[in-house]
Amino acid sequence: MNNRVPFRINAILPLLAALFLTACGSIREPQLKGIENIRVDKISSGSSTMRLDLRYFNPNKFRVKLKNASGNAWLEGKKLGNFSLDTAVIVSPTSDFTLPVTLEVDMKRVLGNTLTLLLSNE
Repeated sequence: MNNRVPFRINAILPLLAALFLTACGSIREPQLKGIENIRVDKISSGSSTMRLDLRYFNPNKFRVKLKNASGNAWLEGKKLGNFSLDTAVIVSPTSDFTLPVTLEVDMKRVLGNTLTLLLSNE
């Protein structure tokens, strides 16, 4: 059984790293722990809107305020859609934190990904 989260947000980590560069000391990348509270706001044949919480752990010993973030969401190596941070988030030192995001999903890509997952041997 594969325990990794198959959902990758490729723009959030560089943004967090850029924010952490202003602090002193050794900087470590936040660790994605999971995805929680998935809610569907709108469903249509072209695109759908979802809200979800990305749960991270901050291994650093300093506090950061994340005001905005956006990027692409990927599932099994295929682009799923675009995301943006819903609200500003205070990231406390050496603690878990949650990023509430809105995800605009391209439904054609989702249907293609679903078919790929159903036909795979994993």
